[in-house]
Amino acid sequence: MLAAAEVNGWAGRNDWIAPEKGLDTTIKLRRVPDGAVVRTLRGHTDVVWSVAWSPDGALVASGARDNTVRLWRVSDGAAVASWSPPTNREHGPNKGVLSVAFSADGQLLAGSGVDSVWIWPLSDRHLMATRPVSSAEVAFSAAGRTVATRGAHSIELWDAADGHVVQSMSDPDAGLCHLTFNRNATTIASCERRGGIDLRHVPDGRILRVLNGHPEGTWRLAFGTNGLLFSGGVDGDRRLPDLAVPISSIRVWRLSDGKLLAILPSDEGLVYALAVSSDGRWLAAGSIGKIALWRVTWS
Repeated sequence: MLAAAEVNGWAGRNDWIAPEKGLDTTIKLRRVPDGAVVRTLRGHTDVVWSVAWSPDGALVASGARDNTVRLWRVSDGAAVASWSPPTNREHGPNKGVLSVAFSADGQLLAGSGVDSVWIWPLSDRHLMATRPVSSAEVAFSAAGRTVATRGAHSIELWDAADGHVVQSMSDPDAGLCHLTFNRNATTIASCERRGGIDLRHVPDGRILRVLNGHPEGTWRLAFGTNGLLFSGGVDGDRRLPDLAVPISSIRVWRLSDGKLLAILPSDEGLVYALAVSSDGRWLAAGSIGKIALWRVTWS
């Protein structure tokens, strides 16, 4: 099962992947590893920011700039449900639903906008909990119903059932990448403004290790199996006449000692999405309009 990625992202399960391409309002399901389009989901009226697979692989959730969350049935591509979160224009024009994520049991769905995170039960889709945030990201732990969001200079862990904060972790130098839990929810990864990657113990927030990350900024993180972490970011730029083109890469880290195992060049542009299959066999990176796929052989 390929895990969900976020903004301008894609999601995958087993032999499927679903990318969002540029300004396209559709979601395409593609087969791994040949990338053939097997189904196209239509219904959003503006840019699709994020997609996520349900844990059982039966549903895909999507969030878009049209300020709707949509649920799709994978077996036939049918639209199952569509609803809109409450809007908040305090921080400028509404940009819609920027991120979506399922709880590990598949019963809850989280969505985030420019300044809020919302939680809905899929049984009735009535708003169950909400919290203000300072960045448009949300992550469910792989165990239980703990949600991680970034507040003002802190990472907050809170209970999806009622929105109360379980733990607040100091995070004064927040970077660009999204928060990511490891698979047993004992560690959360985040990045610093200068590209470093912080690995924190859950739930107390103690920093276990700091990785160097990408010199010009870390954009995406994904935990693999067998003690691996993958990061996507910018390592520098290539100077052309009147233009600087970012040089991006995927980096592979061993968590036990923080060793950098490999650097995979990314010639497809900035890495907007990164995910690993649940069996750890596949690594995928998404940029605008393209997806790169690797078979993972590190152990």
